Amino acid sequence: MQGSLPYGAGTAALGPFAAGASGDEIVDDPNIHERMVQPWDLIIAPVDPGPYRYAFQYVTTPLFSFYRESYRYSTRLVGLSPSNMQVFMVPIRTVDGSTHWKRPLPKNGISMTPPTSVEARFEAGQAHFMVLVNFEALRDGLPEELLAECRRRTSANLVPSSPRTATCFAAWMQDVLNAALQHGSMMHSPAVIRCLGEQLLQHVALSLRALPGGRLRPPLSTRRRVVERALDYLRAQQEPVVTIPELAATIGTSQRTLEYAFHDTFDMAPMAYLRLQRLHAARRHLLAVDGAEATSVTRVAHRSSTRHLARFASAYRAEFGELPSDTLVRRKPHMPRVLLNAC
Repeated sequence: MQGSLPYGAGTAALGPFAAGASGDEIVDDPNIHERMVQPWDLIIAPVDPGPYRYAFQYVTTPLFSFYRESYRYSTRLVGLSPSNMQVFMVPIRTVDGSTHWKRPLPKNGISMTPPTSVEARFEAGQAHFMVLVNFEALRDGLPEELLAECRRRTSANLVPSSPRTATCFAAWMQDVLNAALQHGSMMHSPAVIRCLGEQLLQHVALSLRALPGGRLRPPLSTRRRVVERALDYLRAQQEPVVTIPELAATIGTSQRTLEYAFHDTFDMAPMAYLRLQRLHAARRHLLAVDGAEATSVTRVAHRSSTRHLARFASAYRAEFGELPSDTLVRRKPHMPRVLLNAC
């Protein structure tokens, strides 16, 4: 594992850390993938029909996590990023056709995601590190000028750091992963967790300091804020029956802006997104049920705010190719929920 990096003055001491965890998972079901990466709230689907394979190596603690993910097949992801974390995506292998918010992934630099709606497509062979850092850790660990730079770069969703800086960041995370997977007990040591947190913030700081010249990319559309207000309202309702005009009036925007915002972000209408999100949440729950837990399809349907069981079963089968009762009774796959930040 790499030692501490040279770092300028201004780094505040990080608070005490609880134990962390590490692991190496390969899954063949996108709904298991969705559960593994919570607190992301994602709808994940293969672009083409056929098999699915996702490889995931992780180190996670209550204040930060990072994980390496690799895609064997083209995959689309839509949803919401974690509510209390700044996310950085550090490239390993960027494949042509992979996009983030319908923009090509940068060949150089580190993508950034604040708490917001997310849309991405990763082509077969795409590999990168995702880094999730609690805002509290960022505030405590970075000097004010770098926090300001982080906020400024977040509006463009990109830290245009040099290839060498991004490569060093990725190499450090791979070294930590290798060590943690070989010596799992190291993640039980608060001293090790503290050291890793400090080194992680040093790499974030170096990325922000090593910015090449040039203008920022223009910010993404402000329609994303419309999407977030609409989702906040819809997800708070037990069974939303509002019309599109009523929803637009409730969140203070026009019907056309609301529809454009969802189509721009997710390529679907607001109610279609909500129905799909609830179907995926229902399947994650059905997959996670073990033999000792008493449940029923009716209970899961009601939990997903659906009162019409036949309609729910029909929509479920159209989306996943099986009835919810088939999912409930068949042998369950290994379905970890690994990111401690979800607690």
